[in-house]
Amino acid sequence: MNNLLKHWLIKYRNREEGFTFLECLVAIIILSMAFAFNGQMVLMLKMQNLKQEIESAAVAVGKDVLDDLRFQLGKNINNVSVTGNTPTTLTDRISFGHTFDADVYVCTDPPTVETDTDNPNQLKVSNCPSGSTDALIRYIVVQVIDKKRDNEKIYTVQTNFAQLQR
Repeated sequence: MNNLLKHWLIKYRNREEGFTFLECLVAIIILSMAFAFNGQMVLMLKMQNLKQEIESAAVAVGKDVLDDLRFQLGKNINNVSVTGNTPTTLTDRISFGHTFDADVYVCTDPPTVETDTDNPNQLKVSNCPSGSTDALIRYIVVQVIDKKRDNEKIYTVQTNFAQLQR
């Protein structure tokens, strides 16, 4: 054993220090695999970030539309016409640099909002009763639509408004 150690020390004593080609090649392969994996993760995170940004902008548009309607309904409940099954479309609502349309349903009785059979990720208003317009309550459904994504319904909000008698 001692002879083997002496032989190794004599043989490699004068050798120059540094990495071999094989060691460099293995390190490059490992680093390239790590960068490829991280690149995919960064791309996936960017896509999720953009989706969240669009959804946040759609929520802001929905809030703005509801605030406008509440202001109009607060003055006089008959200021806002009952739409029934045909929504009022508000175009070019801009939030966070994104442009949206909003379909607004105003009903006198509770509307039916259900999952769209064509696209299970979206909701649709299948029935918006428009009976007595003298009622002091309005049911409102706002659907925010992204024009850039084939009119995809990004956000749906439903609320009601009741005017208190004086």
